[in-house]
Amino acid sequence: MWNSTAIIVTFDTGGGWYDHVYPPTVDAQGLGFRVPTLVISPYAKKDYVSHVVMDHVSILRLVQWNWTLPSLNARNAQSGDMFDMFDFTGQTQ
Repeated sequence: MWNSTAIIVTFDTGGGWYDHVYPPTVDAQGLGFRVPTLVISPYAKKDYVSHVVMDHVSILRLVQWNWTLPSLNARNAQSGDMFDMFDFTGQTQ
């Protein structure tokens, strides 16, 4: 099953230390401080750090893309996608 697996490890909050970068404003709720996220997959880019603005909803957006599901709401539709962290060209790491 490894050839079709993506494991995403993230946290629900950024912890007690504040980030040196102020979170961008995307809607009335805004975004919180940065939270570490790991992608473990044969399709994950090796030794890569993404600089794309994402939030927890980005994981949902990836699931919706994979199963061709529609967005649930406007926030879901405008969330950053996780494609930046993957290489789907068939070259596994």
